[in-house]
Amino acid sequence: DNVDELRPSTTEAEASYSAFQPKVQLSWHWTPDVMLYATHSQGFRTGGFSQSTRYDDETTYNYEVGFKTQMMDGLLTINGSAFHIDYRNQLLSYGVTTNTTLIRRTINIPKTRNDGFELEIQARPSQRLTAGFTVGYTDSVIVEVSPDPYIPTAGAIGKNSPLVPPFTMSGNLTYRAPLGNDMELIAYGAVQHRGGFYFDVANAFYTQTKTFVDANLTLEKGG
Repeated sequence: DNVDELRPSTTEAEASYSAFQPKVQLSWHWTPDVMLYATHSQGFRTGGFSQSTRYDDETTYNYEVGFKTQMMDGLLTINGSAFHIDYRNQLLSYGVTTNTTLIRRTINIPKTRNDGFELEIQARPSQRLTAGFTVGYTDSVIVEVSPDPYIPTAGAIGKNSPLVPPFTMSGNLTYRAPLGNDMELIAYGAVQHRGGFYFDVANAFYTQTKTFVDANLTLEKGG
C-alpha cells in the first residue's frame, strides 16, 4: 500500500506582524469634581491566515474628547465622550460555500471610519441601591473597499461598516439587603437595547434591533 496517498495534503505559510502603539492624553481639572480630557492613540489587531487567504493587520487611529465628573460626594458620576476612529484594513470574517464546501474567509476593508459619542451615569440614591445608565451612538461609514471574488463590493463606499450597531442603551439596578449573621442578599437587574447592524460591506445582510435582559440574586457572606 502507498501510505503517502492516504495522507492529507498540507500547506505551510508564515508571517510576522508588529506595530508601534503610541498614546497621548491631556487632562485638565476644571474644578475638583470635573475633569476634561483629550486623547489620541493608535490601535492594532494582528493579521493572519484564514482557511483560504492571508489578511493584513488592522490598525486604528483614535481621537477622543470627553469629561469625567463626580458630584454629591461621589453619589453621582457622569462621564461623557465624543470620538472619531479611522480604521485601516478593518478585519471582516464570513463563511462562503464554494463547490458545496463551506470555507471561512477573513478579508480587509481598506478604509472605514466611526464617529460617535457615549454618555454614562452612575448614581447611588441610598446605601442599598445603586443605578446605572449608558447610551451610545456610532455613525460608521465605509470609505474604501477592495474587490472580493466571493462577496459583492460594488457600491459599498458610503455604506455602513459591518458589525457596528448604530446605537446602544443600557440600564442596571443593584439592591443590597442585609439579612443578619453577616449575610447579604444582592438583587441585580439590567436591560440592554442594541441597534441592528449589517454583516457585509454591501449592507445586504442585516440583524434586527435586539433587547437583552439579565437578572440574578446572590447570597453573600462577609469576610
